[in-house]
Amino acid sequence: MDWSNEKILESINYYESEPILRNPKNVGHKRKDIKYAASVRIKNNLSWECTVEDLKKKRNSLMACYREHLNKIN
Repeated sequence: MDWSNEKILESINYYESEPILRNPKNVGHKRKDIKYAASVRIKNNLSWECTVEDLKKKRNSLMACYREHLNKIN
């Protein structure tokens, strides 16, 4: 899937609106069914078609890049 900057920013904005996915201290953070439901809500809100698996792959890729740059800074 081709991810433009607009698509990435849109998905990040919706991701930020789901604290269950970003906050490990959230009560439902460890429950796969709740996290999957949040991912489906993000997918349904996007202005373009994708799968939950595509969203997870992109998030993991962005987090890996972030950690790599953070390690370079430190």
